[in-house]
Amino acid sequence: MNQIFQERKGFTLVELAIVLIIVGLLAGIGANMIGPMTKRAKLLETTEILKQTKESIVGYVASRKELPSDATEVCTAPDVRFNTLANATDKYNSALYYIYSGNLRTDGAANIDICGVSTTNITLRICHDSACGTSNTVNNIAFIVLSRGENTNKQTNGNGNIAAATTVTVYDPGINNVPDGDATDTDAGGNPINRVESYDDIYMYATLQELQGKLSCSTCVAYEVYNAPGAGAADFRNNTTGACYPSVAANQFVTSISRGGSIERHTAGSACSGLLSSITYANAVAADTNRNCQVNYPNALPLTDR
Repeated sequence: MNQIFQERKGFTLVELAIVLIIVGLLAGIGANMIGPMTKRAKLLETTEILKQTKESIVGYVASRKELPSDATEVCTAPDVRFNTLANATDKYNSALYYIYSGNLRTDGAANIDICGVSTTNITLRICHDSACGTSNTVNNIAFIVLSRGENTNKQTNGNGNIAAATTVTVYDPGINNVPDGDATDTDAGGNPINRVESYDDIYMYATLQELQGKLSCSTCVAYEVYNAPGAGAADFRNNTTGACYPSVAANQFVTSISRGGSIERHTAGSACSGLLSSITYANAVAADTNRNCQVNYPNALPLTDR
């Protein structure tokens, strides 16, 4: 008597065990990836916040030709005021830091025209090791926007208005044993933060030249200096070569000053003696408000426009 059995196929216990092991491994791998993926996402989002903040500051400069004064500047009609940093936080729930060169901002009645400025108060030093034995330098930094990063430990010096020549030191990401760069830095509870750990501050900066490019500032390769009425016949000396320029009458062309150059005004005399003052390219930049690359020397600094 033949019995017909319908064959039923399924997983054996061994097969089920293998499947469960594979599922467990995949789940474990996925769980282990969540942390790094979340960390990377916060880094990218914070970088985007800094980028947008930098663009907002540049937009402010485009309309006012100076930097915003601080992180709390609010909208005041009819001026277009900068207010992005007032409530800006990174993805680690920490407020952003705004570090700016004070000579690119004035809170008086007359605004500073960035087009007429040749240097800033901030130099950026980018260190490639914890002792900063090797580094790169970027001169004439206009401003820096910065996040403390995941460790919420600000390891970069400087904040707010930098009123005098200052070197702000940053490090390559992940450099170990970097000390706290800001003694005033505190946590959410107001407790001081002073830890030596790997560097994870995130920053973006703009140079003076970058801002002047955005403003389409006209720049002069050299400035013509004229012996203005009041200066009288006088001798000028080339501060680089030491050679004397001949005496020239009032309102006559003396010489040109190129970028980085300077001349000295002296009392009349073939020896160029009796130093009165040094005339620099930066003096000329500040004076040349009509951007025609010509300035007058009226017997004393500051130079006047011509």
